[in-house]
Amino acid sequence: MGTQQDVLQAQLQKTKLLREIAMHHLQVGKLEAQLKQLLNRSQESPDIEPADLTETPLVQTYAVFWPRRNYRIQKSPAQRK
Repeated sequence: MGTQQDVLQAQLQKTKLLREIAMHHLQVGKLEAQLKQLLNRSQESPDIEPADLTETPLVQTYAVFWPRRNYRIQKSPAQRK
């Protein structure tokens, strides 16, 4: 069995972890409220759930903005000689 000091140390560690968890939940709630305000949503609206991100190639993104140029295969001036 552990000593009384070990038991007190474990209780202190548990208290610190519980306090850290509570502070995290408080911070999440504050950030959620700020996000809802920025999105002009009611504070009573459902919590915002993040969606999974999908990777999109950078070349495809450029093609949307500059469809007449294919930067991927275009040669540099030094390569044209």
